[in-house]
Amino acid sequence: MAADGSALNITLGQWEKAAGTVSFSCTAGGENAVSHLTGLVPNGSYSTFVVHLDVQGPGRFTPWGDSQGTTNNFTADANGAATATNTVSGCLGNREAAVIIWHSDGKPHGPTPGTLGLTWHNSLITPLP
Repeated sequence: MAADGSALNITLGQWEKAAGTVSFSCTAGGENAVSHLTGLVPNGSYSTFVVHLDVQGPGRFTPWGDSQGTTNNFTADANGAATATNTVSGCLGNREAAVIIWHSDGKPHGPTPGTLGLTWHNSLITPLP
């Protein structure tokens, strides 16, 4: 169920199958993240965001990609698998994390994740090394 009580059409068992690995590398162009994911919602709409752990409120989540949130989106395949490659300007530190967000409304939300519990749901999160 979503925060408003509407059905998400996914069971807890399906949700808990999400898994993956992510590798980070800092290059002259920025911080790269390559994610290999399984157990996602089949054909689900996802985005990758940076979580700034020292920030509360606006600015805590920023797109892992361009600031407008046009390059951080991807769709899982029919088996719930995806490989996403994202780059953010500059190199990040250990006060950030990467989060994979499922958009239950099937739409990316640009520079913001959407509405927590209604249109976006944390699927996977990992701190940066």
